[in-house]
Parts: sequence; structure tokens; C-alpha cells
Amino acid sequence: MFAGHVRRTELVPAFVRLLQDNEAEVRVAAASKVSAFCKIFNNEAVISALLPCIKELSTDSSQCALSDLIC
Repeated sequence: MFAGHVRRTELVPAFVRLLQDNEAEVRVAAASKVSAFCKIFNNEAVISALLPCIKELSTDSSQCALSDLIC
């Protein structure tokens, strides 16, 4: 249980930073893993932490980030 909590508290903020990165390529790579990331943690708090980033990516100027998010 403790290991899962530590993993979540460390990985979620790091993943959020990737979704908000200045480089479109980084956002694209992270967006392509949102679904898998949510499946791993399957936690409402984690998903809630990612939702603002997903909303922001939906209006991303990089069409690749948006398409990877959808797929």
C-alpha cells in the first residue's frame, strides 16, 4: 500500500508536467499515454489531477497532441 502511494505521489505530478511541457513533442508523447496511465492507477484523484491537462490539450496548437489524446 505504501509503495503504491509513494509511486502515485511522485509519478502523477511528473506526468502532469509532461502534459504541460513547452515542447509539442513531449506533450504528444505524454498524451499518447494518458489512457494507459489512468488504467495503471485507476484512482479518481489521479484522474481528477489529469483532467485539467486533458482539457488544455484539447485546445493545444499542436494537432498531433490532440490526435494522440483522442486515440
